[in-house]
Amino acid sequence: MLADEIAIQHKRVGVVIMPQQSTSDHYELTPDAELATKEQYPFRTMSPEEYVARHAHGIGAFSIWEWKFRDLAFAEWLLAVHVNLHDRAKREACREQFLTAEECKRFRELEQGEF
Repeated sequence: MLADEIAIQHKRVGVVIMPQQSTSDHYELTPDAELATKEQYPFRTMSPEEYVARHAHGIGAFSIWEWKFRDLAFAEWLLAVHVNLHDRAKREACREQFLTAEECKRFRELEQGEF
């Protein structure tokens, strides 16, 4: 999916997402903690690009590479959010695809100076 930007390593307990990070710094989530994390995101009903378009202005930090996930689809969704969120050009492309010109302008103003 995003092979040129990330590395996904399969471990005994699950999937680690690591954009150029060492696997020794990852935290293993319990199954209940992973389920609770999955319930916070609309990864089954919204693309990562749409999520970034609609929510980037309100996200101050997004450090998913510190966690191990068993669900590869969820891990890849979070990774795509991370990649699009932290690249200004990609974030703007997401907005232009999913938002009106007025919404784009408002969200740019909200995040001005934060990224």
